[in-house]
Amino acid sequence: MGKATLHKSACILCYINCGIEVEVEDGLMKRVRGDKANPKSLGYICQKAGQIGRAMPMIASCG
Repeated sequence: MGKATLHKSACILCYINCGIEVEVEDGLMKRVRGDKANPKSLGYICQKAGQIGRAMPMIASCG
């Protein structure tokens, strides 16, 4: 298992675009949580955003 890295992004599942932090390990999303530093969402994410990693685990081929 590789080292996990944290990437800040925004959810694109609705018009609000909540700030999210995505934990990526070996090219797979392991955890998605709200970004408390995001001034718009203040760490809140809905159920849809919280399940992004399960719905699309391979999408995190971040460089």
